[in-house]
Amino acid sequence: MITRQQRETIGRLIASQATAMATLQQADLASEFKANAAFDYVRASYTLEAYPNGLVEPKGKTAAAVDGWITWGGDSGGWPTRDGETLVEVKWHDGRMSKPFCAKVFDWRHLGVNGDIVAYRIVK
Repeated sequence: MITRQQRETIGRLIASQATAMATLQQADLASEFKANAAFDYVRASYTLEAYPNGLVEPKGKTAAAVDGWITWGGDSGGWPTRDGETLVEVKWHDGRMSKPFCAKVFDWRHLGVNGDIVAYRIVK
């Protein structure tokens, strides 16, 4: 049988654990917010650099290649190469670039996220 003192001690422990968990959750949310704000800043900077006139290519259309990079609009329903085995490098909306992989391993759709492919080039 649990005594009244033991119940009170357990109650205090549970309350203090709940407070600690809430504090950790708030810290995690603040950290996530800061990371997202920094990520949005980088994305905006990349967009301004990639499209200095503020215009973005219409979906599904590509522009002439610059240094081998071809802009990608995202809605062709598949990869842009004739064959999914073709080696390509891609640039994502957030500015990252891939190493060469087969075209079929990438998600070529545009979902309005930082992972959308904005350009690609065929690796010879």
